[in-house]
Amino acid sequence: KSSCEFMASLLEGKVNVKFKGVNTEVITLEPHECIMKKGNSIVKKSYLNEDFLLWRKGIYTFDDCTFQEVLAQLETYYDIKIVVKNPEINKYRVSGKCRQSDGIEGFLKPLQKLYHFSYQKDNTENTITIY
Repeated sequence: KSSCEFMASLLEGKVNVKFKGVNTEVITLEPHECIMKKGNSIVKKSYLNEDFLLWRKGIYTFDDCTFQEVLAQLETYYDIKIVVKNPEINKYRVSGKCRQSDGIEGFLKPLQKLYHFSYQKDNTENTITIY
């Protein structure tokens, strides 16, 4: 969701982070802290909810993302091109979780019930077109 160039999160241990050319200060991360670089800005913050780390267990999570952001992530996760012919769906927001093992259609089918769109998968071209 954020347009950060770099993000690191720490679950255990301790690590020092230094960004060359941006900030000469060493920043120490401890468990349940993350650091993000956006342009010349460095942001360190704490987190309690570890949902954004569930990808390590094969679970993708989305928290109030635009449909367009979700589709961009699905393209990356499943190495497929998604073409949107219905720009109306880009205004929708999505929150939820899906298992990687359910495949891209396992994520799209439940969304169809909420947002009333159709899609066609072309295995030869490795694309999904959303109408």
